[in-house]
Amino acid sequence: MNTFPPAASRLSTLFSAVALLALPLLSGCGGGDDNFPNDFPTPTPSPSTTPGTSRGGALADGCGGSGQALAQPGWQVDCAAPVQPTRKWTVLLYMNGANDLEEYGNLNLNQIEKFGGDSNVTFVAQFKRIKTTNSYDDASDGDWVGGRRIVVRRDNNTDAVTSPVISTRADLDMGDPETLKAFVKWGTETFPAERYAIVLWNHGAGWRSRAASSEIARNPVTRGFSYDDEKDTHIDTIELPAAIDLGAGRKWDLVAWDSSLMQMVEVAHEIKDKTNWIVGSEESPPGRGYPYDRWVNRLLENPDSDGRIVGETICDAMIDGYGVNSNITESVLDASKIAPLTAALNNFGAVLSSAQGTHGVQIADARETSESYSDEYNTNKDLLDFVRLVKEKVDNEAVRASATDVENAARAAIVKNVNGNDHPNSEGIALYIPTPNAYRRNDISQANGFGQRYTELLFTQDAPNWQSFLTSGPP
Repeated sequence: MNTFPPAASRLSTLFSAVALLALPLLSGCGGGDDNFPNDFPTPTPSPSTTPGTSRGGALADGCGGSGQALAQPGWQVDCAAPVQPTRKWTVLLYMNGANDLEEYGNLNLNQIEKFGGDSNVTFVAQFKRIKTTNSYDDASDGDWVGGRRIVVRRDNNTDAVTSPVISTRADLDMGDPETLKAFVKWGTETFPAERYAIVLWNHGAGWRSRAASSEIARNPVTRGFSYDDEKDTHIDTIELPAAIDLGAGRKWDLVAWDSSLMQMVEVAHEIKDKTNWIVGSEESPPGRGYPYDRWVNRLLENPDSDGRIVGETICDAMIDGYGVNSNITESVLDASKIAPLTAALNNFGAVLSSAQGTHGVQIADARETSESYSDEYNTNKDLLDFVRLVKEKVDNEAVRASATDVENAARAAIVKNVNGNDHPNSEGIALYIPTPNAYRRNDISQANGFGQRYTELLFTQDAPNWQSFLTSGPP
């Protein structure tokens, strides 16, 4: 089993010469902490989930799936499949390995193959690999390149992914939101189920872009999710709602971010109408990402679980797999509670702006000392820690009352939270809280080629008073 170097993480990185020089400084899209275990102890399977055996009834012959929905423009169909009856769960995995995470794609698929799917649950991946001269190139498993759609089946081979390849595509842009949209349509139509989950697997950077240096600023690379190094593309936060839309008023039971820094109010607000539950990290998960073999079997054993339970199982898998002596953060959000939280933040922003004249120093102190994430994204603050510090430091009844409203709304939205010792004050959801000067600098960068501006987010449109607060007070 491959191990990952200290710099490896699910934090979005820039693979120019400048960025490669900076790699040792990264804490990781999931950390890259030397204290993370190199190998997870494999849970002992129950008799009903022993790798290499069937459970819950025989799988369909061929690839599984609904044959009439297999074809899609640009894709070569490699595996005939009969019509699949509706199962209890279909879990789609959008895996962009066209970057330094390529080797972990094979690792994670092999973890799922320890248990595979069954007559109740189907795991379907769209995985892209590339060939590169960079040191992170992964030549394992035949060193194939391009895109593959794979129905994950159970096997005992931990060195190669042996599951059936349904279709292939040589020229695939995983940083194009239309590619994600096409996969969602294909996957849900081909593998019908009572419940759907999607794992968004790659580098992440929360809502925003970042200019790491003057060199990078001259060659801007935007931030968001799903960075395709071959195509030099990514998916912006504001493109997510359309890309994952199931149509006909349907929602995902779970959206799972196996990516860095995505458990933010701004990101959750963007997709709140598309899913029931959201699981993700305020921090940067290790490059190895989710320990899939710690939660996949639990879903197979309990296929009647809803999205909340599956999300909570992922949280437990993360803290159990990496341990409490880590920078792990993982939480589950109730998407239906995000709108009330945004409304409370809109009011809180107005109250804080009004209090800047007499309490600006105390508000700034709360901002600067609250829990933050990743050196490159230290303006991402744990929302509840910030609110707690505001209540402690600001002697103003209106501020404290509004802070309590935010606290109550946030606690209603966060239904599960785990955190390692490196983040003792991490309570489940982050928010962008820069200094006014940092906000203005970042806004200029965004306007000059680094992707969406803060004002383009649905959150900012629904909470304009919060954006106004970010530009007020001490610099």
